[in-house]
Amino acid sequence: MLKKLELSHDCQQQLASYSASKGIVFLSTPFDKASASFLHELGVPAFKIGSGDITDLPLLRHVARFGKPVLLSTGMSGLGHVEDALAELRSGGSDQVAILHCVSNYPSRVAETNLRALHTLRVAFECL
Repeated sequence: MLKKLELSHDCQQQLASYSASKGIVFLSTPFDKASASFLHELGVPAFKIGSGDITDLPLLRHVARFGKPVLLSTGMSGLGHVEDALAELRSGGSDQVAILHCVSNYPSRVAETNLRALHTLRVAFECL
């Protein structure tokens, strides 16, 4: 099922070109090292790591090698997972990391959003 939903490299190249022609920044989330390498070659200015991959340290290490900014989604991870991911990214060369607080329930109810988590993340990790 997931394979049917994937965008091919050709489709992503077309989207990147179209985005550039419209002045839109093109980003795509890699879920493996090969996809990250492809996106780097495509010229993405940053990487977004999905919350499901926050514990995939080999992927984080691979992405960090490119030295580009990283948007790190937290999902249902705990502070220890975020700390480990940040350490891996920073030690690998990614010094520009923004942490995204996300709720892994779509659509989330306001009562489930816990917006105070943004403050906790900023203070704990000194990141955007």
